[in-house]
Amino acid sequence: MSNSPPLTFGIQILPLGSWPDLRDEWVGYDEQGWDSLWLPDHLMPPSGEPGPILEGWTALAALAALTERAQVGILVSSNTFRHPSVVVKQAVTVDHIAKGRSILGLGAGWYDAEHQAFGIEFPETGVRVSQYAESLDLLDQFLRNDRTTFSGDWYTMREAPNRPSPIHRPRMPIMVGAHGPRTIGIAARHADIWNSRGDVDEKRERNSRVDTACEQAGRDPSGVTRSVSYFPVRTDKRPWDSVEAFTEWVDTYRAIGYTHFIFEAPPPERRDVAERIAQELLPEFRRG
Repeated sequence: MSNSPPLTFGIQILPLGSWPDLRDEWVGYDEQGWDSLWLPDHLMPPSGEPGPILEGWTALAALAALTERAQVGILVSSNTFRHPSVVVKQAVTVDHIAKGRSILGLGAGWYDAEHQAFGIEFPETGVRVSQYAESLDLLDQFLRNDRTTFSGDWYTMREAPNRPSPIHRPRMPIMVGAHGPRTIGIAARHADIWNSRGDVDEKRERNSRVDTACEQAGRDPSGVTRSVSYFPVRTDKRPWDSVEAFTEWVDTYRAIGYTHFIFEAPPPERRDVAERIAQELLPEFRRG
């Protein structure tokens, strides 16, 4: 693997159980040596099934204080849930709790039923994407400056102080969740990490579009880390079945340019596989 770029690996945990169970699982993955740990941003389970779910940003702040190594973040925060000024203060707070290990992930928002259930406005797609683009403009500006004045179609700030500023400089990394042409253009302007999901053909085509969008934005495409998420409900592949299955899945996407991998946490009966992967594979993958 020495001729390949180094790879990084994260795990996203769905906070559907109790706080003690979530805490113990999270700390366990940090101790195993996974590079990043993530929570989703949902107010009810994304499966639509009834059941408990803990709020992501609140839980992330608590979990960030319990870990020492992994980067931490929300995959990804829904722009429709909060004004970007609230999101950026939450993110900076987590960055301080995590001692500079946070990543700010943001998406346009997608789960219509969730918005209806909780009485949150869910604009049509074009409006949501416009709001998303403007939100990232604001966040990027705010994180780089001591004070920010911003006047857009959707959001404003007036001499808003960035205190405390994030530990990261010039700003904390931004992960942009993007799948379509417009949002990929947004990623090209703002993302340190671009995250998407999909099969190999979809991901290959989107990766090419990110390259083109970066060039159109006057940006070196190599400055955007390419990230892929694994969710079992969206594929028949099962990388947690074995060390070999995990390797095959990673190699498939590495071959088309992806270096940042995030996996939905394994079911309890496969956690031993995750531990073996952390011990046997991750050090080798990181060497490139």
